[in-house]
Amino acid sequence: MSRGRHLIVSLALAAGNVLAQSSAASSKLTTLWRFSSTDGAQPDGTLIQDASGALYGTTLHGGASGLGEVFQLTPPATGATGWTLHVLHSFAGGSDGANTLAPVVFDKQGALYGTTINGGASGDGTVFRLTPPAAAGGAWTESIIHNFTGSPTGGSDGASPFCGLVFDTGDSLYGTTFAGGASGGGIVFKLTPTDPTGSAWQETVLYNLPGTFGGGSFAGVVFDGAGAIYGTTSGGGAYNLGTVFRLAPPTTPTGAWRGSVLHSFGNGTDGNAPYDTPVFDHGSLYGTTFGGGLGYGTVFELTPPSGAGGAWSETVLHMFAAGSDGAFPFASLVFGPDGLLLSTAAFGGAKNGGIVFGLRPPPSPGGTWTEHLLQNLSSLAQPGATLTPTGKGVFYGLTYGGSPPDYGTVFQLTL
Repeated sequence: MSRGRHLIVSLALAAGNVLAQSSAASSKLTTLWRFSSTDGAQPDGTLIQDASGALYGTTLHGGASGLGEVFQLTPPATGATGWTLHVLHSFAGGSDGANTLAPVVFDKQGALYGTTINGGASGDGTVFRLTPPAAAGGAWTESIIHNFTGSPTGGSDGASPFCGLVFDTGDSLYGTTFAGGASGGGIVFKLTPTDPTGSAWQETVLYNLPGTFGGGSFAGVVFDGAGAIYGTTSGGGAYNLGTVFRLAPPTTPTGAWRGSVLHSFGNGTDGNAPYDTPVFDHGSLYGTTFGGGLGYGTVFELTPPSGAGGAWSETVLHMFAAGSDGAFPFASLVFGPDGLLLSTAAFGGAKNGGIVFGLRPPPSPGGTWTEHLLQNLSSLAQPGATLTPTGKGVFYGLTYGGSPPDYGTVFQLTL
C-alpha cells in the first residue's frame, strides 16, 4: 500500500486523551504530556532518553509552522510535579525539512540527527543535525547535512525517508528511503562526515531496493555482529506483500553490498506489509506485520539456517484478531523482563484505540507464545512508535492521536 503508514494514520487521525484501562494488575500507564498543536502534534518517532532522564522525540505536524518539530521533555525537579516540554526546533519547509515520523539519535558529542519526509532543496526530504547550545538554556542549531533528490523518476538518490538513523561503530549514519533510487523503490544509504566538525557529509547509496524487494521501506536498519544490514520493505517479494532483507558488506574495499531476501510475506496465514525495524535476539530476528495472519497483523520470528546457504525459517508467534485483541501493529518489538516481547497495536482493544501488549515465550522450545494485554488505550489513540525501555521495568511511549481532541501524548508504562 503506497505510503501506507502515513496515509492510514493521517486518515484515522483524531487527537488523543490516553485514559487506559489495564487488564494486567502489574501494569500502570501514566500520561506525561498532551500535545496541543502549537507545541507539536501527532508524535510518532520513538523517544530516546539522555543520562538526566530527559526524553527527546519528534512530531509530524504542529509547532511554529505546523510542519512538525523536535522536542525535549524534561522530568520534574525534586519536589515538583509535571514534566516540561521544550521545542528544540520547528521545521519550516522550503530549504528546511518538513514532517517527520522518525526518531532522533545522539552522536558522541550530544548532537541529534534525524530525517524529514518532505522539505529540503528538492522537496524530497532531508537528514538534519541539531547541535546543542554551548550554555544551558541556549538555542539548539539546526543544519541540513543531506538533501534527498530522488523523485519523481528515481535516479541515484532516494526520496522520502520515513526511518530513523543508526550509527555504525564509527561516525557514519545509515538509513533507508521509501522512494527514489534506480527502481523508484527506495535505497539503503550511508552518510559519512568529511570534516572533523561534522558540517560536511558524503552520501553513499549502498543498495537500490529492486523490484523483488519493492514497495519501499518505512523502517530503519539493524546490524549484526559481522556488519551485515537487515531491514524490511512494505511491498515487493514473491507475493508483493513485503520482505525481510539482508545486505552483506563488500568483501573488498571497492566492492558492492550484496542483497538477499530472507523472507517474502504473504503465503497463506503469514503476515504482510511489515513497517517496523526487526530486532535481534540470540541470532533470530523478531518483528511485526501490519496485515496478514487473520487479517489484522502478526508477530513473527525468523530463525537463521543451521548451515551456510540455507534458508531462514519463519514462525508466526501471534496473529491479531481485532475486537478485544489488538490490530494493525506499526511498531518494532522491545524486550522486557523474563524474555517478554513488548509492543503496541495501532487499533483494536476495548475502545479500538490500540493496545500495549506483551508476548511471553513458551516454557519449552516449540511451545506457544502467550499474549498479555497490558493496556487498552482510548478511542483513536493509535500508538505507532516503538516503546523505549529504561531497564527498570519502565517504558516510554507515544500515541499519535486520541479522542476527545488532543494531538497525541507521551506516556509512561510501568510493569
